Amino acid sequence: MDELQFVPSLSARRIRGNNLQTRTIGVFALDTATIPFAVELLLSIEQTAQQAGWNVFILNLLSNPPTDQNVDLMLSHRPDG
Repeated sequence: MDELQFVPSLSARRIRGNNLQTRTIGVFALDTATIPFAVELLLSIEQTAQQAGWNVFILNLLSNPPTDQNVDLMLSHRPDG
C-alpha cells in the first residue's frame, strides 16, 4: 500500500459499517483578523490536537455568522468534536 501511496477513505469505511472516528476537531473561527489573540488560540488548538494525534478542520468565517452552507461543509468532514 505504501508503494502505491494508497490512502484509505474514512468515508468508505463508515459506509461498510465500521464506525471509525475521524480523529478530527471542527472549529468555526470568527473575527480572526480583528481579535489579536485569535490566531494564537487557533494555532494552540491545532498544535495541541496534532500532539494528541488529532486533526483540526478550521473554517474561518471572518466576521460573518455561520450559514447553513458552512455548517454542512463542517459536518461533511465528520468531526468527532
